[in-house]
Amino acid sequence: MNERPDEPRILLAILPPTQGQRRLALAIVLALLVAFLVMLPFARMELPAVHSFVPTIQMALLINDLFTSALLFAQFSVARQRAILVLATGYLFTALIIIPHALTFPGAFSTTGLLGAGSQTSAWLYIFWHAGLPVAVIIYASLRDADHCTSMARDSSRRTIIFSVAGVIVLVCGLTWLATDGEDLLPRMLPDATRVFCGHEYTQKNLEFAVSLEPGNTAVVDKLAHVRALRAARKPTIPSTIAEEKATNPFLRTASAELSSSVRAKVPGLASNDPVALFAAVRTLKDRF
Repeated sequence: MNERPDEPRILLAILPPTQGQRRLALAIVLALLVAFLVMLPFARMELPAVHSFVPTIQMALLINDLFTSALLFAQFSVARQRAILVLATGYLFTALIIIPHALTFPGAFSTTGLLGAGSQTSAWLYIFWHAGLPVAVIIYASLRDADHCTSMARDSSRRTIIFSVAGVIVLVCGLTWLATDGEDLLPRMLPDATRVFCGHEYTQKNLEFAVSLEPGNTAVVDKLAHVRALRAARKPTIPSTIAEEKATNPFLRTASAELSSSVRAKVPGLASNDPVALFAAVRTLKDRF
């Protein structure tokens, strides 16, 4: 970076890391590596569903990104560098977009998500979320060596921050609308030929649960037999496809009369003609299976 004589010297953007900070960073990386190796033998262990997991993790990310954004905005008010302003707005965007993503995530606050979420709402919000900061970082890198806005008055920098925050809020609201009410305007993300790579080897247990609800579904019965043969040969059962999941996954088959009848027999008093209640009942049965 080309420093100017009147540039503030005590800024995170221009301070090189000390030897102690480098050692601390290396120690953290090694600690994470050790933790990964310790947990590796438990990778195939299926844990019970914890519906609060996603909101809890996203709340931590929200707080972290908000604090980072606030610190960067404060640094911009001193240095008045456009690059820092862009980076601050990028972190603010990632913080705020987490809110609609968490609210629309299936199973987090409701079975199908809040805000009128559709089948691909949370997926598109996830893409918007993870595209925002990389774009901000690219712009930051391209502006980092540009001339500083040192002639900007304090009131002007304050207005710039206010307009930046307002712009990010409008952008997040617009993208949220696009992913919910405007979902049909977005390309379909999961055609039937899409391959599904689940993160764990749960296929056999999931199919055994599916057979308990739809014993007359030949697609489920046949796939279970095939999966058992694969597991006996110590071979992976993934990937599957969206088409296979639609034919065998009980969470995607709430329109099945046999599945509906089986679930209502196991959950007395279940509201009739309510696919959301039926989906929730399937989730509860799976947790107990």
